[in-house]
Amino acid sequence: MTTNINIQFKEGAGHIEAILYRDGNEIEKASANTSGIITLKMAQADDSIAITGVCTGKASIAIGIPTAPSTPVYYTEGRINDNFFIL
Repeated sequence: MTTNINIQFKEGAGHIEAILYRDGNEIEKASANTSGIITLKMAQADDSIAITGVCTGKASIAIGIPTAPSTPVYYTEGRINDNFFIL
């Protein structure tokens, strides 16, 4: 299934990388340096999405399908490192 990840940088800039994993293997990767949408096209239930990056102000990430933990998630200045399990 196609999964959209909405990235919003506020009060600064940033970089985000999203990596889709299945059974511990990297399936797909996408990144963004500006606010917008990252699309992963090969997501399935029970996959995981690793989000890494950095922001100089505030950032939010919203994944367009059900995940655990749920989104949106909000970040302050600094490193971003989170994992989301696709339900």
